[in-house]
Amino acid sequence: MSFSIDAAINYMYKLRSQGVTYSMDGSRIGTDGTADCSGAVYAALRAGGMPSAGWVLNTESMHNWLLANGWQRVADNSDWNAQRGDVFIWGKIGDSAGAGGHTGIFVDHDNIIHCNYAHNGVSINNHDAYWAADGCPYFYAYRYAGAQEADQGDDTDMDLSKLTSLAPVTAYGVAWITNPNGAALWDNTGKVIKRLPYGTSWVVRSRRQQGSA
Repeated sequence: MSFSIDAAINYMYKLRSQGVTYSMDGSRIGTDGTADCSGAVYAALRAGGMPSAGWVLNTESMHNWLLANGWQRVADNSDWNAQRGDVFIWGKIGDSAGAGGHTGIFVDHDNIIHCNYAHNGVSINNHDAYWAADGCPYFYAYRYAGAQEADQGDDTDMDLSKLTSLAPVTAYGVAWITNPNGAALWDNTGKVIKRLPYGTSWVVRSRRQQGSA
């Protein structure tokens, strides 16, 4: 089995762009225009290549499914170096069903994409700030340790918020800005020629060019 973290995260962006609203009583995965936290994450991981569990998972059943399919628990209410693609689950096992738990996916070291009641849909937020605002619940984090599908370049979303210096760009596709503070596009003199707001995207063409964001 191969799995693509980028494809999973892109599915969450798709739910967000479609205006999916939060509900624990509908399809839970967005097919009827509604989703909840665990349903959205389950659907996103399935879109990335994870096998079916046979039903839409919740925050309780997601633990064993992840462990059985190539994921490792990298945090158990303990500090860890979060990275893009990590899945967090809040709520102690045994007490996290229904509204007692929450889950989402890290888009970078600090920020998560998740379907939540507070924003009535899918949003990107700072994990630690959101966790603190929720009362610092018991938490777990999982990281995929199996084979990952390589980016194809022609249709894979790219995260320009991580570019920090001038570099030749030879890949192409749709670039999403996932940094909540946005990103700046510079020319080769160091002048900011455009500011790219959080949540926007633009096309990177398949030719060698200079720039940073």
